[in-house]
Amino acid sequence: MNDSPAKILAEFLRGKGLFTSPAEAKAWPLFVSFLPDEPSQLTDVGAVYDSVGEKQARISGGENVFKYGIQVRVRCASYAEGWAKLMQVEGALETVHLQTVTIGDEQYTIDCFNQTSPIISMGAEVVGTKKRENLSLNGLLLFC
Repeated sequence: MNDSPAKILAEFLRGKGLFTSPAEAKAWPLFVSFLPDEPSQLTDVGAVYDSVGEKQARISGGENVFKYGIQVRVRCASYAEGWAKLMQVEGALETVHLQTVTIGDEQYTIDCFNQTSPIISMGAEVVGTKKRENLSLNGLLLFC
């Protein structure tokens, strides 16, 4: 794979209309592997991180087969809003089966997403007078 599983999943979620590209400067931008914290940054943002996965098998040719660990995280103004956004993500990921994602010249086929946790509150952060909620969803991503 030339792209990280987090980058591939981010492209999938943007394609589903759940998030936007950070370059578009629209609501709910989705980042890969970080949440920016500049003062001008919107509160309602998401990020996809690579996480702990599982080795599934080793093919006779020597290639390893992995389920790649993924965390989808949102930072938002209200707990209810973050919960609702991750419920949308959860719904989209539950239906993934043999989904093709294209990044540049590369094509990846997502076999399935296995959720490994319910939506989890990561607590609120307070920056100046601004309180922002943080929630996450974790799972394993399998490619064909």
